[in-house]
Formats: sequence, structure tokens, C-alpha cells
Amino acid sequence: MNKEKVALFENILHEVYSHYTNSSDFNGISLTNLMKLFKLNEVEMKNIIKEMLQNNKITSVALH
Repeated sequence: MNKEKVALFENILHEVYSHYTNSSDFNGISLTNLMKLFKLNEVEMKNIIKEMLQNNKITSVALH
């Protein structure tokens, strides 16, 4: 994995974690919000999320 991809993954993980820990009900962040924050299209974001799930970097309870 190249340095840019590693940095992107780390930034996304930070945002996911921060959103979760700072929410009053501990809900996760939506895919749409992540796409806007990181200026990625749906296919790019889903591919990143898929890779993070496969590598046990994040978990998902429900996908909407």
C-alpha cells in the first residue's frame, strides 16, 4: 500500500473513531458524510470501506 493510501486510511479511521466517540448515541458516520469529507465518489469510498472491513480496521452493524 502506498503512502498516500495509508494516510487516507488513517484519516478516515480517525474521522470514523472521532464521530463515534463524540456522538451522544454512539452511532457511526454515514458513507455520504465520509464521501463529502474526503471528496471521494461512491465507488471510491465503498472500495476503501470494503478494504477496511476486510482488514478488520472497522466494523459495520448495518449498511443502509
